[in-house]
Amino acid sequence: MDPGPLNDEEIRPLIASSPSTDANSIVEVTTDTLPPQRLKMSIFSVSHGTGRSKERRNKPLETDFTALSEFLIWAWGGSRYSGMVCMALSSLMYSIMGLFVELFAATSAPSYEIIFIRCAVILVAAFIWLRKTGQPLFGLPHVWRLLMARAVTGYLSLLGFFYSIQVLPLHDAIVLNFATPFMAAILASFILQEKLGVIELGGIFCNFLGIFLVYQPVPFLQGQRPGSNGSTGLIIPGGRYYIHTILIALLSAVIGGANYCFIRAAAKASEQPLVTVFAFAAVACPAAAICTLLFQKFVLPGIYPFIGMVVISLLAFVAEVLLARGLQLEKASRATSILYIEAIASHILGIMFLGKSPSIGGLFGAAIIVISTMAVSYFGNDKPPES
Repeated sequence: MDPGPLNDEEIRPLIASSPSTDANSIVEVTTDTLPPQRLKMSIFSVSHGTGRSKERRNKPLETDFTALSEFLIWAWGGSRYSGMVCMALSSLMYSIMGLFVELFAATSAPSYEIIFIRCAVILVAAFIWLRKTGQPLFGLPHVWRLLMARAVTGYLSLLGFFYSIQVLPLHDAIVLNFATPFMAAILASFILQEKLGVIELGGIFCNFLGIFLVYQPVPFLQGQRPGSNGSTGLIIPGGRYYIHTILIALLSAVIGGANYCFIRAAAKASEQPLVTVFAFAAVACPAAAICTLLFQKFVLPGIYPFIGMVVISLLAFVAEVLLARGLQLEKASRATSILYIEAIASHILGIMFLGKSPSIGGLFGAAIIVISTMAVSYFGNDKPPES
C-alpha cells in the first residue's frame, strides 16, 4: 500500500533531524558561482557587439540621417527661404540629369521616344505618390483649366527644346533655353499680376550674362561661321534654316515662361504641387507616344541605355516636384532666377566627371551668377513666401 503524500507538519521534523541539511548550508547556485569558461570562437562564429558599441556606431549615421531629414522638412515646409532652396535643389537635379544624359548616351534614341519614356516614368511615380498620400490625381475641379494649360505649355516647350538641341550647336540651344526664366518674370506680371522688382530684373540680366560667359555661344563670336556646328561637327543647311531654328528655340522659351506661371497658379490653387507634375505627364506621355508612331521610327533601346533613361526620368521627376514646390512658395521672377545655378552645377560636374577644362570666362560667369543669385535671394525677399 503506497503511503500518501506527506503534509507540512510531517516534513519539518525530517528536515530538522537531517545532519547534512542546514539553513546555512543551502547555497543558491547562480551564474556568478560557476567557474568562468572560455568561449570557443572560429571564423564561422557571428560577432555580436555590445549594445553600447552598436549605439556608438549607429549614432553618427542616425545623426546624419536626422540632419538630412530635418533639412528636407525645412526646405519643403514653407519657411522664408524654402522656395529658393527648392528651386536650387531642382537646378541641382537638372544638372545631375544632364550629366547622366552624357554618361549613358541616352540622346541616341529618337526625341519623341525619349520624351515618352521620361513622361511615362514621371506619370507612374506621381501616380504612386498621390495614391499613397490619398490626394486626388487632378486636384479640385476649379484648377483643371490651369492644370491643362500647364500640361500643354510644358509639352510644347519641351518639344521646342528637344528640337533645338538636335539642330543648333549645343551651347547655343542651352543659352536660348535659359531665356525661359526671363520670359517667366515678364509674363508673370501679366498672367499672375505679380510686380517685377528692380532687383529681380537686374538679377536675371546678370545671370543671363553669366550664362553667356559660361557657355560662350554664338559661333561667329568664336571665329566660326553661323552655318557650322562647332560642338558636334554637323553642318546646318543654310543660315535661313539656322535663323528659323533660333526662332523656334526662343518661342520654346516664351512658352516655357508661361508654363512656369501656370505651374505657380495651379500649385497655389490646388495646394498640392505634385498634381501639376502628374497633369503634365498625363498629357505629355500619350502625346509623345502618338508623335513617335506618326513621325519617327521606334527604336528598341538596349538594357543599359534603357536603365539610363529610367534613372534620368526619376531625376526629372524629383526636379519637377521641387520646381513646382518652389514656384508655389515664391513669386515667379524671384524663383526662376535661381534656375541659373544649374549652369554652375553642370559646369562643375563636367569638369569633375567628363574631363572638361575650366576657362577664365566660365569662372567669371559663374561668379556673376552666384553674386546675382545671392543678391536676389537676400535683398529681393521682401516678404515671407506664400504657403
